[in-house]
Amino acid sequence: MTEVSVVRETLAHSLADVEPPAFQAHLRNTLGDVSLTPAILTVRTARVLEPSFDEASCALHAAGVQLTYEGLRLTRSILSDELWTQDSNQRNYYLDLLAAAVLVSRGYYYLADSGVTDQAVEAARRFGRYQTYDQNGELTEQEYSLEEDFIALAVNAGADMALQTVPPSITAYGESLARDIGTQPLSEPEPALEGVEERLKTLASAPEATEVDEYDE
Repeated sequence: MTEVSVVRETLAHSLADVEPPAFQAHLRNTLGDVSLTPAILTVRTARVLEPSFDEASCALHAAGVQLTYEGLRLTRSILSDELWTQDSNQRNYYLDLLAAAVLVSRGYYYLADSGVTDQAVEAARRFGRYQTYDQNGELTEQEYSLEEDFIALAVNAGADMALQTVPPSITAYGESLARDIGTQPLSEPEPALEGVEERLKTLASAPEATEVDEYDE
């Protein structure tokens, strides 16, 4: 199976116990045509740093990153569209609001045993602060990007799976990559992730690749 098919299968499985069926179908539709760049990046990072891993062994944490991102992205869309102000869209508003909460919750569940749990929670907190400032008209000049946060998280999640730690060089690369490809909307994995494997292989061969990053200490 390809990376994409494994990730999509894992995402579908993550929703298999959601009731009622109509709501599960709504969640599946929400994830139906999204860019899988965060999840694929997680898988590729892990497999470059630990070649013995296959796609399936990386898929749960990859799904955790993707689900959390999609839940927050849906929340952003809800706030932007202001469906609660439109009588004809009240039902969609509440349905999407519940869907966003479920996606984030499932994402956290899959990341619960990882070393990037705190980073995922902080990404959600940053998102919440930004949205609050935006709604209140209190935004500062500081740039914020949900997509950048989750590209960086994907790299760290993959490294954590492979190495049980995240070397500073990998974290720095993730942040740099996030600035390059963390746009809204996210591009598809190809060609967004072109060259990523080669760069990670170079970093993995460096002596500092086994050092512990600050957030793991």
